Amino acid sequence: MVAPAGIRLVVVDEHVLYRHGIVEILSHEHDMEVVGQCGERDVEATLERHRPDIAIISISQYERRPERWIRSVLLSTPSAVAVIILGDRDTPRGIGDLIAAGAGGYVWKNSTREELISAVRKIFENPEQVVLSVTRGMLQGLGSGDGAILSTREREVLTLVAAGLKNSQIADRLYLAEGTVKRHLTNIYAKLSASSRVEAIKQAIALDLLSVEAILEPDASRQR
Repeated sequence: MVAPAGIRLVVVDEHVLYRHGIVEILSHEHDMEVVGQCGERDVEATLERHRPDIAIISISQYERRPERWIRSVLLSTPSAVAVIILGDRDTPRGIGDLIAAGAGGYVWKNSTREELISAVRKIFENPEQVVLSVTRGMLQGLGSGDGAILSTREREVLTLVAAGLKNSQIADRLYLAEGTVKRHLTNIYAKLSASSRVEAIKQAIALDLLSVEAILEPDASRQR
């Protein structure tokens, strides 16, 4: 029996055998419940019927512009649902486009079951965090723009926001007052036409202003 705080999941994949494998992995976790599964054609109806916390959606590198489909799915789903992409795309731009379209995480299909489970828990615990389970080589060039629209300090703040840190933690990390962090966030929102932390992160990735590699290793990015 799933605990009241269990994570409600829907798994989406066109290939039934592969889909059942993902369901089997998740069903063994005590804090997770797979409430629905379907192919691509039924995704909107399935999300509406079950209203999960997280949808795990599998895509193929052969699909054209899947980010448009992901954006459409999220816009047509009335309930708040986080999306984790299971993909085999190995290009930084492809991953960045999916995150910018609204996905909260990207897990490479060669990842381990432990990495998938970890991504699910991280997204559930902190929906404002961008979660990636990819190889370092896949990140090269992602978010490599000059970032001129944001100051160096604003990029540092936003990188730590994307890594899941709270304002007080960011203040401690950057040796700033918490009020200063809040002012930086206000400026970031205005510059990116964003109304939330999640919107700001995804806008920055879409505009090549934020490095996804830096999100994974925020301290290393400050030393460059």
